[in-house]
Amino acid sequence: MPCLRRAVPGGHSVLFSGTPCQIAAVQSYLLCRGISADKLITLEVICHGVPSPLVWREYIASRIPFPAEDIRNVYFRHKKDGWHARIKVRAEASPVPGLFEDSDFTELFLADLTLRECCHECPYATRERTADISLCDFWGIENTDLKVFDDDKGVSGVILHSQKALELWHSVADDVESMTADLEDIARNQKTMNAPFPRPENKKAFWTDFYTKPFSSLPQKYVDGKYRIQSYKYIVIASDGSGSKGDEGMLRGLLSLLDYDNILLVSPNAIYPCTDSLLDIKERIDEVCVPHEEISDAIKCRSALIVIGADVIDGTCGVEYSLSRLEAMKKMLSLGGEVFCFSSFRSDVDPQIIAGLNDIASDKNSRFFVRDETSLENFRAQVRGPVEFFPDFAFFCERKTSEEVCRLKDFLCRKREEGFKLIGINTEHHGKDAWYGSIPHCPEGAGPDRLRRPVWCENVVPEPRQLLVSLCI
Repeated sequence: MPCLRRAVPGGHSVLFSGTPCQIAAVQSYLLCRGISADKLITLEVICHGVPSPLVWREYIASRIPFPAEDIRNVYFRHKKDGWHARIKVRAEASPVPGLFEDSDFTELFLADLTLRECCHECPYATRERTADISLCDFWGIENTDLKVFDDDKGVSGVILHSQKALELWHSVADDVESMTADLEDIARNQKTMNAPFPRPENKKAFWTDFYTKPFSSLPQKYVDGKYRIQSYKYIVIASDGSGSKGDEGMLRGLLSLLDYDNILLVSPNAIYPCTDSLLDIKERIDEVCVPHEEISDAIKCRSALIVIGADVIDGTCGVEYSLSRLEAMKKMLSLGGEVFCFSSFRSDVDPQIIAGLNDIASDKNSRFFVRDETSLENFRAQVRGPVEFFPDFAFFCERKTSEEVCRLKDFLCRKREEGFKLIGINTEHHGKDAWYGSIPHCPEGAGPDRLRRPVWCENVVPEPRQLLVSLCI
């Protein structure tokens, strides 16, 4: 405040940025001292609330694996992940290089458990703002006429409240990409432009445990699954347990292709979570166990939903389990996300499942893939919607150093650089047998014994058992 008291009357324009309550405090301070604010421009962040510094200090002390004095940078939403990605703490240390990523602090924050008490009764959480300029994330822009702006790196809403703000904006407008938006489109998804976040019923219990128990025990106890499932780029719903080696191979290959980055693995079976069969890579995977009947309700944010497993949508392991996956797929589509399903498909699928599949397959943001020709025929005979063949993901689990595999790896790298999204390669019987059948969109005579494959695989994949497919998604 003393700095402001000296700078504001000095004839220079001063920009002060902060939370709405900080803006109000500055304005009150200057008014009480009779200092003119004509040269002061205030800029507020429309905030969720202010978390407790005490919780932050405890989090740093107990969770970040290097000394606090060595931390040089902390990111809460890194640009490399995109603005729809899970919010996590990314801490970088020096002089000894170190990197730490974790979401426990932000999940407690999003559950409103660590907000200061005054935030639950904030008088500034209204449409009437105190600052000259308000900044916020433009959540929901994908549902407006301005969706072309959504590049997944973040779009800001800029709200001008005064003549000073308008003049400042005109002075910089040529240097930024902008379009005029409807205030209602911004406010609709900014909750604190309408009301403060309510105090959680379990907040008192949380603080009792905070003072008496290790911090590491709090996220598991107090963060509901819905917060752990809402902010990832990819949400993967796997089979109902550790499953067969076939299911494990599909899952391992998928996780490897996605580089284990920005993925939440949803295991419907808490007794046999998927990571029980992935012990060697368990530390690289974020997993949450959510019962089948709660998965759909737990999805709160637009992501890419991937349903994977041999028998996950045809009722082989239970009609109700397949229906729960379909409900999750419908929920994601309703949020504007994308849905991908990789599975097998039998010939006599329950009518309830078929009805659900027909609804989902009619949406342009859904894609279905099956891993053998019999499943392809079965799906087409029962479901009114497109389906595609894909060879199994399991190839990406294998570790080989042969010249043949090196050639294949080089080829994949080139295709990825050209903009293809590489989904699967198969070396086992599912792919081999299927490609000896009548697979659409593949030229006749592309290989020996009626083998068919994409044109750009010609002279690259020398053996019938090594089959490649690439999908642009």
